Amino acid sequence: MNKYLTGAFAFALLLSTSLSFTSCKDEDEVTQTPEQVETKIEAYVSGRVMEMGKPLADVTVAAGEITSTTDSEGNYTLAIGSAGDVTVTAYKDGYVAASSQVTVAESEILSLDFELTQQNESVTLSPDAELVLEEKRDEFTTLFFQPQSVTAATEVSITEYITRAEKDNMGALSVIYCTPDGQQFEQPVKIQVVRNTSSDLYFANMKHYVEENGTWKVESDMTVDPETGDYVGELDHFSSHAFGVEAQWGAKTATTEDGASQEFDNRGKLDAVKVPLTVESKNGWEVDGDLASIIRTALSGVSEADATELASELNRMIRNAKGSESSVSTQQVKLNEISISGDTKATVAVQHKISTSSMTVSVMFKGQPVSISVPVKVYNGVSMKVSYEYGSLTPEHSGGNIG
Repeated sequence: MNKYLTGAFAFALLLSTSLSFTSCKDEDEVTQTPEQVETKIEAYVSGRVMEMGKPLADVTVAAGEITSTTDSEGNYTLAIGSAGDVTVTAYKDGYVAASSQVTVAESEILSLDFELTQQNESVTLSPDAELVLEEKRDEFTTLFFQPQSVTAATEVSITEYITRAEKDNMGALSVIYCTPDGQQFEQPVKIQVVRNTSSDLYFANMKHYVEENGTWKVESDMTVDPETGDYVGELDHFSSHAFGVEAQWGAKTATTEDGASQEFDNRGKLDAVKVPLTVESKNGWEVDGDLASIIRTALSGVSEADATELASELNRMIRNAKGSESSVSTQQVKLNEISISGDTKATVAVQHKISTSSMTVSVMFKGQPVSISVPVKVYNGVSMKVSYEYGSLTPEHSGGNIG
């Protein structure tokens, strides 16, 4: 081949190779942009399910089609997803179910505890016999059936359970689930609710409430039996019944406590990553202060025995407003994985949400009406906020935080 042609061919080949390398280099530079994704934390509901203050395992907790099962510590977590109103229900075979409607928000874990009660066995109510039926959980409420209360032998039961009636302004000493629901009685059934305080101290204006479509409404008045000192009344049908007084809840004061922040450092890397996130959340409620001291201040000269019994009864009322026994615990909540963009450090800051409000009820003390207000602190869950810091592979960012 002519040496000039050979030289020209070699030069052309070198030029082509050089252009090819230049093109690959340009493509590589294009792919150096870090992968960008949205770091999103969904809405969650978490808490505990208890029985008589002890963890209850294998309880199904559901919000629509979203379900969870409690572990050996009674803990559950529901990944709700988007913000909105949901009804959460806890149920287990043989127990009285419990429900609550709550509002959830993205980047938050809402704390919601439940207390379930095992349903009592039924007994036979015969048409021609009397029957005394005592609630077994706390032995607070007894029903007295007269002969001819029913026209045919009927299996009946009553079970004390814990409701969640703060929104209905009810301070319930006792709440019972009765079966068969809707059963009508031919004779009035006497209600007797235990009063453990002395004749100097009792609740004014005790009422009998009935639950209708999730709302507690006053059915009738109750009185104090002059012989036993107990609260008495009547019912003529079975439903869910409560016995207590009007309880007013004051405006809530919101505060926060800083929780443990977490950092996820993906700087210097182009690819986005998914990482697990576990957050510590506080659950439950407690009286904000010493309840016995609150009672002594409100009722000057009250006996120690009456102060102790009234404290127990006020705790029952708060329990039936909040839906669980008084306790505060810490739960490790495992959330779905979150995404972190390439060349990004994400910090998840956690704040415990707390609200304090007072329950006010009226009592008769030495013949005079007196109001008692009890401040209650509730741990409502946590809120989370993500901030970002960018690495050197993201030239448009010089670092710093973005809320």
